[in-house]
Amino acid sequence: MKSWKSLIALTGLALVSPLAVHAQRHSAPLLGTWTLSVAKSKYDPGPAPESSTSSTWTFAQTPDGIQLTVTANGKTHTASTFKLDSKPYPMTGGAGIDAHALTQVSRLETTSNLMRGGQIAGHATLVVSRNLRTLTIDEAYTTPAGQPVHDVLVVVRQ
Repeated sequence: MKSWKSLIALTGLALVSPLAVHAQRHSAPLLGTWTLSVAKSKYDPGPAPESSTSSTWTFAQTPDGIQLTVTANGKTHTASTFKLDSKPYPMTGGAGIDAHALTQVSRLETTSNLMRGGQIAGHATLVVSRNLRTLTIDEAYTTPAGQPVHDVLVVVRQ
C-alpha cells in the first residue's frame, strides 16, 4: 500500500514539475539559459567578436533581483544583478558599459539604458518571442573611443 502512495506522489511530482517550469517561463519569460546564434546575429561594425562564438546568457531570479551572467568559451565576460525598476545597477565586462538601468515595457519586452561613468552611452531592447524560444537583443551604444556600435544579438533558449 505504501509503495502505491509513493508511486502516486512521484507521478504527481513528475507532472507538476514541468508545469511549474512552464508557468515560470510565462510569468518571467526572460529567465532561463540562452545560447547565442552567431549566424542569426548582426554586428555593426563586424565581424562578431571571437569570444561570442560560444556565448551563453543566463538570467536567474535571486533574492536581490535578476542575476545576468554571460559566459563565452568557459569564462564569465559579463555579470550583473538588477531589478526591472529603471534604476542603474553595476555591470562588469560590458564593452565599456559599467551599469545599466532596465525597465519592463511588457511581459515580453524590456528596455535598458546602457551607462558609462553615470552617463547614458546607449540603449538596448530585449524582446522575447511569443513562443518563448528566442530572445533578440538590439543594442546601440558608443564605445569609450567614440565609435558607434549597433548589434542585434539573437539568443535561443536552451
